[in-house]
Formats: sequence, C-alpha cells, structure tokens
Amino acid sequence: FGHCDVPQAFKQKRTLGKWVSKQRGSYRNMKEGKPSKMTEGRIVKLRKIGFTFYIGKGKKRRTWDQFFADLRQFQNTYGHTNIPLGHAGDPQLGRWA
Repeated sequence: FGHCDVPQAFKQKRTLGKWVSKQRGSYRNMKEGKPSKMTEGRIVKLRKIGFTFYIGKGKKRRTWDQFFADLRQFQNTYGHTNIPLGHAGDPQLGRWA
C-alpha cells in the first residue's frame, strides 16, 4: 500500500483499521487534555513511518500539522491567531483554532 492512511473499516484487516482509529483518537484526546494512552514516544514512532493524525472528517481532511501550518500563515498575515469562528477565508481553521 505504501502509506499509513488506513480507513477504520479496512476490509483486508479490520483490526488494523480499528487500531489506527484508536491511535488517532488517543492523539486527539491528548491534544485536548483528556485522558489518553498516547505518549510522545508513540507519536515519534508513528510519525517516523509516515502516520498522520487527522483532524476533521470526509474528503477535506487536514492533519494537525497542516492546520498548524495554516494557523502560522494566518498569524504571519494578520499578526495574531484569534481567528473568528466563521472566518470566511477558512471556516475549518476558525473552528479548529
């Protein structure tokens, strides 16, 4: 396959899809300050093999790192990171931030 983007309903190996989904959920919980089994060591290992931690749903998925890069671009453009919730230029970024 050549990538780590395993869907939750991965037909060839359902347990792998569920495990990948759990890793993403644990990462999201950790970032939100919720209880999580995710550790910095696990994050490093997963990133080394090209694993991405998605934020969002559907075809317009962006990784946490992509959102962060977009946030930095917003900051460079506007001089702050107080993105309005309904920011016309990027509503998803406003919700994420």
